[in-house]
Amino acid sequence: MRIVSLTVGFVALVLAVLYVMFVRAPPPSEVCRHVVEITMREAQPGSPAATALALQLEAHCVADKQRKIQWRGKLAYASQAKCIMAANTLEDIERC
Repeated sequence: MRIVSLTVGFVALVLAVLYVMFVRAPPPSEVCRHVVEITMREAQPGSPAATALALQLEAHCVADKQRKIQWRGKLAYASQAKCIMAANTLEDIERC
């Protein structure tokens, strides 16, 4: 009985580690906030058009990320979200 409980515990631990490594990702709002920050840094900050663009971009981005989770699954979203969070330019984001 002890061997069974140790085996079940080990399997649960392995599954938890795999979840953290591959499936866990930042929420869509955080990913989109990062995209908006990079966009504003590369655009002309302070202009009224840039502020309007930021608000529109964030609203569309969050909806797009939520659709991606529903249609393609959490693994595809997690891969893209981690790539976007590591990006420093808009070119890097487009490669994701």
